[in-house]
Amino acid sequence: MTEKIGVRRSADLPGVEILDADHTAREWRWFNTAYGVAVSRTWHCDVVYRRRRQQMQPGMAFCSEAGEVHTTPGVRGAGSFSALIVEPVVFTDYVAEHTASRGLPHWAAIAARPSAAERAPFASCA
Repeated sequence: MTEKIGVRRSADLPGVEILDADHTAREWRWFNTAYGVAVSRTWHCDVVYRRRRQQMQPGMAFCSEAGEVHTTPGVRGAGSFSALIVEPVVFTDYVAEHTASRGLPHWAAIAARPSAAERAPFASCA
């Protein structure tokens, strides 16, 4: 199989996109211009972010913030993931509308294993 990378956007959701990476074995080096949540479907790798190394496995989610860099050394073969990418102004406006929080939002965790309910929308994206 060959690597396939795609981006999906909708005119109904400006500032929001989904990156799909299928059968990728590359080491990613990424400067985040937006907030992101990547969910591994079959991909195994290490993620280095904020000077920490986190092992990623299928079913795990990785959260990143705008203005930061992450890399994925230690890729353990080809696999697939999808990433929800939200522009900073869209994300901060959403957080301000739905919480009492003002200012720049920050993820509570960088890498975690979300519940089945939290993973479900990503599973239907594949």
